[in-house]
Amino acid sequence: MNKIKVLVFVDWFLPAYKAGGPITSMLALIQNLGNELDIVIVTGDRDIADTSSFKGVLLDKGVINSNLNVKIYYLSKTWRRFFTISQIIKQEEPEVIYVNGVFSFWFSFFPVLIKRLNLISAKVIVCPRGMLGDTTVNVKKFKKELFFSFIRVLKLYKNITWHATNSDEKDAIGLRFLLTDDVYTIPNIPIVGQTSSIVIDKEIGNLSLLFYSRILPIKNLELVLKALADVNSAYRVALDIYGPIEDQNYWQKCISLIMDSPPHIQVNYKGAVNAHVEQVDFASYHFMVLPTLHENYGHVIAESLSCGCPVIISENTPWTNLESNTAGFSIDIADSRLWTQKIEKCAQMNAHEYASFKDGARKYFDFKTDIESLKKNYLAMFEGKNV
Repeated sequence: MNKIKVLVFVDWFLPAYKAGGPITSMLALIQNLGNELDIVIVTGDRDIADTSSFKGVLLDKGVINSNLNVKIYYLSKTWRRFFTISQIIKQEEPEVIYVNGVFSFWFSFFPVLIKRLNLISAKVIVCPRGMLGDTTVNVKKFKKELFFSFIRVLKLYKNITWHATNSDEKDAIGLRFLLTDDVYTIPNIPIVGQTSSIVIDKEIGNLSLLFYSRILPIKNLELVLKALADVNSAYRVALDIYGPIEDQNYWQKCISLIMDSPPHIQVNYKGAVNAHVEQVDFASYHFMVLPTLHENYGHVIAESLSCGCPVIISENTPWTNLESNTAGFSIDIADSRLWTQKIEKCAQMNAHEYASFKDGARKYFDFKTDIESLKKNYLAMFEGKNV
């Protein structure tokens, strides 16, 4: 039986790592469905915010990644043209084109436009990847609203299939594109974290926290730092920060808060980590914290829970009912005092209480995630079947 060929368009892919979620989503797709699908990727030649191309990577030609068993086109800026995209589609002859994102001129707009002009027969599936959420749209809002008006007038997304990763994203597709038909709602496939042999002690009064995300306003590191500053001096709390600095002005605000931290609060910036090369050991920390303004999925949350590291996160993610499942806490970002109180509650835990949260985190992840069912649904979507 011949595999369905899926031509994937995505702004960033390995060896890029700073862009986070979209890369992880594509990697999870390949790792779980690479044997069932013939996947070819068209992507950029650099990581997010980088000014130069990847070193040691052949550009503008299809190259085989033997580790992943996929062909990848890394397009340099001079090759990101309508004609180039058209030629790649013509050469690869995919049954399905899978577009990730909506605002990229080369990797979102061009493939959809080519379909709208009836230059290809391939089915086109568009996955917004969280780009339609209010928090994201409000950045450069006028420009994006103009874009939505433009594509509605042109009916650019006529005869397009949509992939929403949750019900909120499905609603956003209907709101922004006035479309409700032909939408698949299938969550992301997570990458399960590696289990560690490390067993972290939990003493009453001590707490170690991990922040592992891009450093920019939407991830809201500032809230954690402010909440820590108000933690009672009876507790000793350490926070390790991992992630690329994408907004220098925002990072300077965070540095000021770090410098003003009281003596019982220890904050360390550990730098950016390429998660596809080296691993941050979630099991070395008591809780992972992420007070995000918006998370379409939250791969880092899934990975943390799968490793048995409970989480303290905002309510703006699909990971809800954490406390009732003894897997962590989801907190309103408008209530900074509540963040302080929950951190203090975690610090107060003894070893037995904390062990129940570690166990609860794993069980909650297993309850929320049925990878085999997800794989079947993704295959059904690419095959054009009902889910």
